[in-house]
Amino acid sequence: MRQVKQATDDDLARFYDGLRLDEWQGYALKKGRLVQAFGLILRGKDGHLYGALDIPAGLRSPMTYRYAKRTLAGLSEPVRVKCDEGIPRAKEFLERLGFVPDDHKEYMIWRP
Repeated sequence: MRQVKQATDDDLARFYDGLRLDEWQGYALKKGRLVQAFGLILRGKDGHLYGALDIPAGLRSPMTYRYAKRTLAGLSEPVRVKCDEGIPRAKEFLERLGFVPDDHKEYMIWRP
């Protein structure tokens, strides 16, 4: 059975091939110990918050939206993301969460 849980450093390393980060928070979609999908917020070296959401097409569901919305609701700072236009409906999903293009159009940004 799949479960969404607060992600650990080990979950992050398993999903992203050994990646280690200092300041981050996220959720992992797990089936047993296998991490199948991942969403995270991290602080960049420039001090800004950045988000990432990696979910295989076969695992996308309304649950994804609920956990992303819950994570954003707990933040008091803007979050920047890059939208992968190659993923069907990615931009629509981000807009539904409240992200808008930033002034430089490189990122989409969510503001509390």
